[in-house]
Amino acid sequence: MNSNNIKKLLFIIGSAVFCFSALSAADVYDEILTIESKKEELLRARNGDYGQEDEIRRRADEEYRIESDKIDEELLRIAETDSDGRILADVRKRRLEEKEKIRKEIYAKAEAEIAALRNGDSGREKELLSQIRELQNQLKKKRVISSDEDARLLEVTTYAGDRFYWNARTRFYIGSEFIFGQAVNAEYQRLTGKKPASITQADQATYNDYLDTVDYYDEMLKSSKGSVVLEIEYSVEACPDDQPSVYKITIYDIRYVNAAKKEVLQRFTPDNSSFLYKVQPALDIRSIESKYTGNKTVTSSAQPDSSYSGNKTVTPSENVQTNTTVLNNDKSGRFLIGIFGGFIPEYIDLTNDTSMELYQGCGKAYISMSMNNYLFWQFDIGVLPVPYQFGKFTCSDEALINMMVSFGFYKQWKSFDFWCAFGAGLAGSESLKENGVSNHQSVLFTGKVGVGVDWHVTRMIAIDYAFDMLITDALGFIPCTMFGVSIDLN
Repeated sequence: MNSNNIKKLLFIIGSAVFCFSALSAADVYDEILTIESKKEELLRARNGDYGQEDEIRRRADEEYRIESDKIDEELLRIAETDSDGRILADVRKRRLEEKEKIRKEIYAKAEAEIAALRNGDSGREKELLSQIRELQNQLKKKRVISSDEDARLLEVTTYAGDRFYWNARTRFYIGSEFIFGQAVNAEYQRLTGKKPASITQADQATYNDYLDTVDYYDEMLKSSKGSVVLEIEYSVEACPDDQPSVYKITIYDIRYVNAAKKEVLQRFTPDNSSFLYKVQPALDIRSIESKYTGNKTVTSSAQPDSSYSGNKTVTPSENVQTNTTVLNNDKSGRFLIGIFGGFIPEYIDLTNDTSMELYQGCGKAYISMSMNNYLFWQFDIGVLPVPYQFGKFTCSDEALINMMVSFGFYKQWKSFDFWCAFGAGLAGSESLKENGVSNHQSVLFTGKVGVGVDWHVTRMIAIDYAFDMLITDALGFIPCTMFGVSIDLN
């Protein structure tokens, strides 16, 4: 075999290994789903799978029928028949007692197997747990994924001729879930091995070669089948069982590679090397003893979904970058956009105006965002009903537009956000005038103290309740009870 054939063989082998590793990287999401499906099967076995119980009883019925038939088919001995050759009554009784004994043994064994199934002591549970551990061990190997396998991994926009690099960004996904992004600007000299030409000093041939090289590599970088690809080397590892359905993603290396030569052209240090990926609903496979320290309780097959449903999300951890909200009891942060509608049960104003009707309608739209796990800010814009004349003001519209900024505290518990807030703002309208001063439009200073709760009924929809005690010029305290609906963009 000559040297050229050897080189071709080595290239084919190298390409096969590369493709295999890439395919393995593409399968990581399927591997995670396989582990989670095994967990679900384990929990069904532990908590009692009625289909399995029926199968155990069916097998017991079949075993008893076979054993019973064997007894019935035993040939009668001479001493077990009467003078007419018929079975003696005592022999029949003996055989019936023997069948009853076998029946009790078979069904006692079946019920013991069902009890073991329900108590989590079955051989099936041990087998499934062993399979889960083996799959978890296989999952945590190092993997490489490249942009020619997943085009989402690299986005190249423009070439910066003043800085001699291509503006580029990597976006890493598990399945359809975005995990992290990072700038990966591709430097001309590192990718091509050539120094960039000086536009003012290079001769025409050198300058044209530089322009042609930029065009060539621009096409290579932007093509999913180009010879220059971006690779990410990473691993995925299942977290301990006390973090149900959480997987730690470790990023080791980000690099541009010449795919044909398997040559590293440029490397990047990951901005953050660790991320957590959480599958929903989370499946807790810990035994009762390891899960609780007090009285025993029944193991649940899935942690409550709280306010959300769905399959996946990335969850936060100390010193680990995350990219989306935490679900269930671990969720953090709020980003709500919604509307409120409500009523003012009793209007209190400085003029004691009796012309105002009770239960005046009010409403507002709002946006609320967390600053950390305890504090949030909120902006409201709403409609506030007022009397035609109050204090030193008149308002022919009998309604004001109220804009307010608030700050507050919140506490998340399961699918609920409990909060309290205080704020200040301005209210006004075109018809609001201050008597005896001028004909110019006036504004009122407003403030509020409020409490409320947001109930997350789905992944994105929340039902809201709020009670605001508004404080305004000339009107005093205005209690507003409101109900609303919001979209959670967190």
